[in-house]
Amino acid sequence: MKLQYTKGYKYQVEEDYAFYIKLPLPLVAVHWGAVKFITYHRFNDLLIVRAGYAWDGPSGPTKDDKANMRASLEHDVLYQLMRLKILPQSFRTIADERFNKTAKEDGMWWWRRKYYLFSLRKFAGFAANPKNKKKVYVVGRK
Repeated sequence: MKLQYTKGYKYQVEEDYAFYIKLPLPLVAVHWGAVKFITYHRFNDLLIVRAGYAWDGPSGPTKDDKANMRASLEHDVLYQLMRLKILPQSFRTIADERFNKTAKEDGMWWWRRKYYLFSLRKFAGFAANPKNKKKVYVVGRK
């Protein structure tokens, strides 16, 4: 039997996590079955990240702490949806601002949020690009 896996994750959601966000209407036609661990309810704008979802936490020269973990999860989910072409690249600004909003709710100081937002806008575009979809490794026999 073959094993398929990806690299680059540090954290895993233990219980379903949900947040409200308005996603573009064309998503009505998207087949969400291709996205494991993420569900979107368009009638109430609830995006649910299912238990088992893995993400790499906050990126850059920073420490992972209570002020940025929820923000990094939400941001990574939205960027993944852009990499999968479910969300348009134009959604990046909204995803970055969402990071800022959630980090503020969780007590991140304004100067740190400002640094994050600047860094996301300036350097994180590659992470939303479909060309940078995580590679799937396969090992084993048929």
